[in-house]
Amino acid sequence: MKCNVPIVQRKHIAFILYDYPLLVSTMVINSIALLAKENDVEVFTNDNQIDHNSCAPWLQKLIVNPQSDRLRRYIVILISQFFRVISIFVPNRLPLLKWYFNQVGLILFSRWMHRRLRSHHYDIIIPVECLSLIAANMARTGCEDLIYYNMELLDWSKENPLYKNKLTLKKLEFEAIKSTTHVMITSPDRARIFCDINQFPKERISVLPIFPLHQESRTRTRYFRDKFSISDQCQIIIYSGNFMPWAMCLEIIKSMDTWPKNTVLVMHTWNKYALSSNYFRKMQNAAKNRPVFFSSDFICYDDLAPALSSADVGLLFYESLDANFTEILFSSNKMAEYVAAGIPVICSSFPSLRCFVEEHGIGRSVDFFEIGDALSQIQSENEKYRQNVDQCRRKYFEFEPYFYKAFSEYLNNGSKNKS
Repeated sequence: MKCNVPIVQRKHIAFILYDYPLLVSTMVINSIALLAKENDVEVFTNDNQIDHNSCAPWLQKLIVNPQSDRLRRYIVILISQFFRVISIFVPNRLPLLKWYFNQVGLILFSRWMHRRLRSHHYDIIIPVECLSLIAANMARTGCEDLIYYNMELLDWSKENPLYKNKLTLKKLEFEAIKSTTHVMITSPDRARIFCDINQFPKERISVLPIFPLHQESRTRTRYFRDKFSISDQCQIIIYSGNFMPWAMCLEIIKSMDTWPKNTVLVMHTWNKYALSSNYFRKMQNAAKNRPVFFSSDFICYDDLAPALSSADVGLLFYESLDANFTEILFSSNKMAEYVAAGIPVICSSFPSLRCFVEEHGIGRSVDFFEIGDALSQIQSENEKYRQNVDQCRRKYFEFEPYFYKAFSEYLNNGSKNKS
């Protein structure tokens, strides 16, 4: 769908991001940018760690943070810590009470948001991820359309290492979804799974992949090559993302023993706090005597693709925990950023990834022991792979057509705020 005029116009819109990183969310930043062209857009966030020096000026002026007041932030922290301590003594047979005691910060955030929604007229509120949805559902006045940006599929299984008290969280998300006007999700397969899990009508869900905005082919930079004084004779392999076990960073480093000799690995993260984790210490130990460079400088969203273009191949691997990870093709910031940077990819051997990556010739989908052979093949046919990435970006990885189609579907399926 080709469209040059925003379908949603002259509306007052609030994006809600509670404990969700704004500056690394490709789909969210692109949505804000496009909606802000013809609407009054604000971004509510409790994240007082945003590096405003790295935040684009146009985005920075949209951020509304209830904790920008230092005294208020200090009080919220004290109250939250107090109730977390109390939650230890709450019996497990009262999981909802235990959850609320651990989420006092979210409750205070939702109360602040409710006051703001009542004092300012908003047409649309857009919570990003489940905690934001729960907060928005508590805060809404009933006059606004609620569009849920679902980034992480949450199912009904009891066990998941990424969540505490997961079943209670799922029940709260499920109840909040009942009040949702429309859902934006990253792929057709995830949309189908979401509808099954949440008994949600399929006509009120739209596909909005994590894709870059339209751009012309970019010129390669030397960002990481110059940053670490890497020889021009070496091939730079990049991992860009969070340093977490589910991203299999440790396995990536250990796989280097089978890589070609002229390769180096750059492990880049936007999350400097990850460097204080036990997992990062394991990564450092594994990196000893291997050509690994760690990077934790925050790179502004607009500068990230140019920086990544200095690499030769991008890596994205995920632990097979659930459908949230195995159905990752159009839900991965890494994939979008590598394609935007014009570099081939090597990724997990999940069927959806393997089919797309190899069908379009933009890289290889392999197990860890095969990464070395995949690197050798890509290196021997580098120009072909780069041309395929550029063609794939132009054909599939442009955000605008999906955005206009998704918001058109929202307006046609239940919106109270038709333009």
